[in-house]
Amino acid sequence: MKRYHFFQAFYLSFYSRDFYRDVAKNWGAEVVLYLLTFLFGCWLLASVPIQRNIGELYRVLTTHIFSQLPAEIIIEKGAIETTEHRPYLINEPSSKKVIAIIDISGKYHNLDQAKTDLLITKSEIIYRDHDSQVQVKKVSPDWNYHIKSAELPTILKAPVNFAWLILLPFLLGISFAYRLIQAVIYAVFGKVFAVLMQISISYTNVFKLAVMTLTPSILLGTLCDFFSVHIPHLWLSYFMISMGYLIYAVNANRE
Repeated sequence: MKRYHFFQAFYLSFYSRDFYRDVAKNWGAEVVLYLLTFLFGCWLLASVPIQRNIGELYRVLTTHIFSQLPAEIIIEKGAIETTEHRPYLINEPSSKKVIAIIDISGKYHNLDQAKTDLLITKSEIIYRDHDSQVQVKKVSPDWNYHIKSAELPTILKAPVNFAWLILLPFLLGISFAYRLIQAVIYAVFGKVFAVLMQISISYTNVFKLAVMTLTPSILLGTLCDFFSVHIPHLWLSYFMISMGYLIYAVNANRE
């Protein structure tokens, strides 16, 4: 029978040898439910800076970027038309660097000539991807859009206000899958340590311990994001903290 209940795990995982013995001996699939619940709470906290950053991006877009766009952009029959037959240069507010050009006049033909990473011509969207490779996408004849730049702030306002709620299920699902895989891998290290130290404990029990010992590093990462604190080589710190706690938890089950 379990000695410690579900919510005690939030703080006992930081220090209690008895707690880790209880997890190995008496806990079952609820360790996975614990991980999901704990991640949900962390993402609720992390949603504050996420929403703040999205709000700042919205402010920059509405204040500086949208005003540089054509008053109207019409896309139909595989072609783009703008209010005036001239290039529109979109500048990044602080550096004044040209981040995009919309040009249906034919003045610019490629990214090197335009000296930017995004060029929209009458029939093509040319951009540089994450690998710095130039990609060209033709304007589809099926596209039929009439965009008025003055209406964009109103259109985007509602999604921006609820961005954290929209993103929460996706972030939670991805992080949950990642942490489960992480626990599976860490449990291998834990089992190797147990064998070397002649501690009789099954891989299943080590996995349960591995899930619980993720708590301190996950919370540390969440707090760093919340307070905008940068720690060099943070991923290595997470790994060392989790391994340290896992060794502590496995060793607690020596008896």
